[in-house]
Amino acid sequence: MSAHHPAPQNRLAGLLQDELTRAQKLARKDVPASMAEVNALLDEVRQRGMARGGGHLAARRGRFLRAGV
Repeated sequence: MSAHHPAPQNRLAGLLQDELTRAQKLARKDVPASMAEVNALLDEVRQRGMARGGGHLAARRGRFLRAGV
């Protein structure tokens, strides 16, 4: 992707980081405290989805859901 159009995973990482920063400023305790916790939650959700029969498509889509990768 060009500098004007970042890759989808980079756009998602930026959006997640913005939301995480806003939540931290509001002292929200019901959201992850770090991007590492966000990624752990996304991994857990992906694993549950694949266990229900999401198969290879869920695994392929998952690469775009991992923030900062």
